[in-house]
Amino acid sequence: RHSTGNGRVYFLSRNFNNILHWEPVKPAVPGQKVLYSVQYWSDAEEQPYQIKEECHNITALSCDLTAETPSVPDVHYRAQVTVNGSLHGRTNTFKPIAETIFGPPTLSTYTTVSSLHVNVTLPLGPNGVSIADIITRSKNGPSKTIIVYTLKITHPKWAAHVNKTSTGRFVINLKNNETEYCGYVVYNPFTEWGRLESENASFCVTMPSDLLQLLPWLLVSVALLAAIVILLVVCMCNYVKGGKEKSIPQQLV
Repeated sequence: RHSTGNGRVYFLSRNFNNILHWEPVKPAVPGQKVLYSVQYWSDAEEQPYQIKEECHNITALSCDLTAETPSVPDVHYRAQVTVNGSLHGRTNTFKPIAETIFGPPTLSTYTTVSSLHVNVTLPLGPNGVSIADIITRSKNGPSKTIIVYTLKITHPKWAAHVNKTSTGRFVINLKNNETEYCGYVVYNPFTEWGRLESENASFCVTMPSDLLQLLPWLLVSVALLAAIVILLVVCMCNYVKGGKEKSIPQQLV
C-alpha cells in the first residue's frame, strides 16, 4: 500500500495490475451524493494530470489504472482523487516494478530415485502476458533483467536446504528414499534491491523406493524358491521311482 499523508489514496498492485483505492468521504450534508474523480500523471511526459474518463464522477472506491501505468523503464506515476471538485488525496510516486506484489508461481514437480525436479512458471499479468516478460521490459540496457528463483526445503528440519537459480528449473539431490520433503519457491528480479520477494508456492513430495536396493533380496528370494522347486521335483522323482521298483516283483509272481 502506497499513499501520502493520511493514506486516503493509494495504489494496490498485484502482478502489474495497478488499482487505485481511496477511503470514503462522508457527505457534507445528509443525502448529498458523493462523486469521486480520478486523475493520473507520469514523469515520462511534461503534461499536467490527465482525467481517467471511466473513473469520472463515480461512486465506487477504486479505479483500474493498469493501462495508464505500464511498467516501463525509468517511468514513475502519481494519481489523485477529487471529491465533488475538491482534492481528496494524492499518492506517492509509484513505480510498478518496485512495488507490485508478485503472486505465487506455478510448480511442476517429479521425482527420481535420488533427485527432486521442480520447474517454475510465473503467473500472468495484464492482457495475459507473463510477468517474466513484463519484468524483462521494465529495465533499460543491453543486459537482460535476471529473475532469481529460490527453493527452500523446510521439512524435515535435518534436510533444510536453500538453492537459487536464474533458469526456473531445479534439480535437488536427496539421499533418503521413502521420505517426505516439503518446501516452497519464491522469485524476485535481481535488479530490484530491497523489494519484497514474491508470494511463495509450496510443495510436498515423497521420494520413491530404490528398487536397486531391493534387488539382492529379490535375487535371494528367487534362488531360494528355485531351490525349493528343484528339491520338490527330485523328491517326487524318487518317490515315483521307488513305487515302480516295489511293484515289479508282485507282477512276476
